[in-house]
Amino acid sequence: MPSEFVKEVADVFAKDGPLSKVTANYTPRPSQIEFATSVAEALEKGKTLVAEAGTGTGKTFAYLVPALLKDQKVLISTAGKTLQDQLFTKDIPALLKALGMGCRVALLKGRSNYICKQRLEHALQEDSYVAKSREEVVHLHRIKKFAGQSVTGERGDITDVPENSGIWPEVTSTGENCLGPNCDHYNDCFVMQAREKAKEAQLLVINHHLFLADISLKDNQITDFLPEFDLVVLDEAHQLTNIATNFFSQTLNLYDVRNLAADAVSQGYGVNKQIDWNGIYKTISNACDDLISTTHNILNTKDKQLAVAKFKDKHLLVEPFKKLLNAVEKLSNAVHVHKEASPEMTKLDERCTEALDLIEYWRDVFNGKAVSRSMKGPLLDWFTVKPKNIFFNTTPLSYAEMLKSAREVQGKPWVLTSATLAANGDFKHFIDQVGLEDAETKSWESPFDFKAQGMLYITEDLPTPSASNFSDEVAKRIWPFIKKNKGRAFVLCTTLRAMEVISEALR
Repeated sequence: MPSEFVKEVADVFAKDGPLSKVTANYTPRPSQIEFATSVAEALEKGKTLVAEAGTGTGKTFAYLVPALLKDQKVLISTAGKTLQDQLFTKDIPALLKALGMGCRVALLKGRSNYICKQRLEHALQEDSYVAKSREEVVHLHRIKKFAGQSVTGERGDITDVPENSGIWPEVTSTGENCLGPNCDHYNDCFVMQAREKAKEAQLLVINHHLFLADISLKDNQITDFLPEFDLVVLDEAHQLTNIATNFFSQTLNLYDVRNLAADAVSQGYGVNKQIDWNGIYKTISNACDDLISTTHNILNTKDKQLAVAKFKDKHLLVEPFKKLLNAVEKLSNAVHVHKEASPEMTKLDERCTEALDLIEYWRDVFNGKAVSRSMKGPLLDWFTVKPKNIFFNTTPLSYAEMLKSAREVQGKPWVLTSATLAANGDFKHFIDQVGLEDAETKSWESPFDFKAQGMLYITEDLPTPSASNFSDEVAKRIWPFIKKNKGRAFVLCTTLRAMEVISEALR
């Protein structure tokens, strides 16, 4: 027999229930009701639920209704900003209106989504050297104007500065360059203000990266990053595994090495103009270029992922790594002498030490030496080669125990949901990856009649996605269908670049 709470949840989705009052042409969906009542049962039992629900099921309302009716603190984590914004600005307000409820709702994104007042001030200084073009100077002053007016400082609210503008890294912070309590703007920092609102929220919307960061910090006895919640919902859970792989990896990114040197230039001249900071930067930049070009030549490609264990010519990268190490050591020595000059120089000194540690590690890896990292479990060393960058990664082969431990310590129910979690109806692969062997699993088909209303077309002669002409070829293939359908098309791309190329080709 369903409990009174489960019945109450089901009634919300009834033909004459609260949702029908605010939704035109409302039609109850059995799969949505079953999903919602399953979440209600998980809440009552304190269990974890892994729920696969096809497109159109109505997953968002299905997990929100029981959470809100139970009057509990809810943490919702998504894979990206798009769903975060949709939940915060559209779905949650609509549901609260339907239920006639009030609720403190907060949205928290990663720190790079908020303007850093300290770095903005520095970027505006005449001798900061951060703007590399007139266009970036214009963008910088638009950001200055926005920051003076905005309550949240969220960069997504600025419509006249492109997402890919080169000025953004100069006016936002990262975990590496944030000064924390030593910052002059710590008390009026946009990031800290967002985190304070998050602590007060009854319903908090974050992303998987922040969720994993909270797990990692709690594992290191730091407990005040996110507050405790009665229910954790991981939406777009199919992306959790890839995001966790990247998050728990330790990465040496040559772009970050250049950025470290650039920050040293902009800070260094204000401390000691006698040091040739620009010369040091050029030496580091040249060493990065040398490492990239050497790797390209050895692999005969500019786009590849490769495990170090399968790289026969790894010894050929030892010398380029030594050159990079020597260049960064010179920077580190120059910074270290002046580390007490300012909070920025103190932070730069720490970043130099971390960079040297990573570069030494990878020099030894390619030299065939046995080295170890302070990471749990078996590790895999691998690298990704791009035309202008290389990412060197050390990745745990499994993070299931970390997630399992986090859930057990928290002792609260989790709901993991997506349209694609099972393989041929079997959840085992996903369950093993996330360490939730005791979770209940359920699946519902999409309410859409795809067989009657849709057509699947698979082309067999497209170039690989990494090919330079891939996006152009995609546009050629889909154009006849768009013409036949008189527009009315949604083209879903995996990268911003692909979206731009395909949209331009279609125009």
